[in-house]
Amino acid sequence: MELPGALHVGTAVAVGAFESLGNLWENAVGLVGGTRPRRAVESLEGHVAIVTGGNRGIGFSTARKLAERGATVVLACRDKQQGAAAAEALSRVEPLPGCARPRVECRHLDLGSLSSVRAFARDWNRSGRPVHLLICNAGIMSPPTKVVTGDGHEAQLQVNFLSHFVLSHELLAAQRQRRAGARRGARAGRRHERRPRWQGQQQPQQQPQPQEPGARGPAAPDGTRVVFLSSLTHHAGPAQWHDRLSQSSYSPFTSYALSKLCNTMAAFELQRRIDRNAPAHGAADLAVAVHPGIVHTDLATGFFRQTGAAALPWAAAAARGALERAFPLVLRSPDASAEDLVAVATAPAGQIAGRYFANGRAARAAPFARDAARCADLWDWAVGLAGLDVHESLS
Repeated sequence: MELPGALHVGTAVAVGAFESLGNLWENAVGLVGGTRPRRAVESLEGHVAIVTGGNRGIGFSTARKLAERGATVVLACRDKQQGAAAAEALSRVEPLPGCARPRVECRHLDLGSLSSVRAFARDWNRSGRPVHLLICNAGIMSPPTKVVTGDGHEAQLQVNFLSHFVLSHELLAAQRQRRAGARRGARAGRRHERRPRWQGQQQPQQQPQPQEPGARGPAAPDGTRVVFLSSLTHHAGPAQWHDRLSQSSYSPFTSYALSKLCNTMAAFELQRRIDRNAPAHGAADLAVAVHPGIVHTDLATGFFRQTGAAALPWAAAAARGALERAFPLVLRSPDASAEDLVAVATAPAGQIAGRYFANGRAARAAPFARDAARCADLWDWAVGLAGLDVHESLS
């Protein structure tokens, strides 16, 4: 039986309150004990990571963590000027011991436009470059009035979910197709391989080959990891499930919550499709949903200021002052959240594939999100909404 919408919202509020207490404790311990220790992540030299919205907030902190570990980082940003400035700053990041200097670049991506998303994916796929990590981070949160994109969709649903859904499909499908072609070529090469003339004789000693730049790092993975950013608010998302495009009414909070519910469910369904097609297309790829925590970013503080003023308009100034003092205590730092996010994204595949993580730890997503039939329904709905031609390897 489906729960009333108010109960879903209440669950999200309760989870948020509990998490804020945890943040308060973590921040207090940090003040007493000093700097939070880094999570152990090996060098990412040879890895290519795309971070949407990597020019600010959690996205920028995540990009910095990847850059520190020697990855090639691509900032996919709507604002070209801000993206270029962020890329320049990150290119000067001092690498961690044993890691290579980072390579950072910026590419234009407007998640409010499906044509921009398709153009980004098309250009990337034509380049033939790999994607080892796709961090679907960019988002908007709770505009006070409904915003409709040029594609005709409610902005939070499109920017936070639908455009990332299309981007991940288009990039992942091309990566899987390219790897399948490489496997077929390798098999054909082995079939036609000539017998070496030294067969049965002592094999000539191979001369050591000079190392290519960057060869000291670990081998890059064969697959692509898609990380969908979720939120504890996904617990409230079911309240908006039957009006996903906010056509009947618009609620800033539940529309945002729905977009994060969709991200969580998309990760689960994508993993099911990867697993289902593993015999023909391999099991190197994976998808995971990550709630980074309630983080001290412009996105979160703007939401709380707006919500506080709306709830107490007669005491808006006082409420704003109290909130400003509370933010550093009850919100996680972007640095701590990014450290956990990168640790999850690079963890052994068996520990993260098709799972939900919150604050760096495996957690249980809302029961609604774990419903496989609903996840499949969401996938089909999003495919129709975006006019997507699903690749056979993700069918």
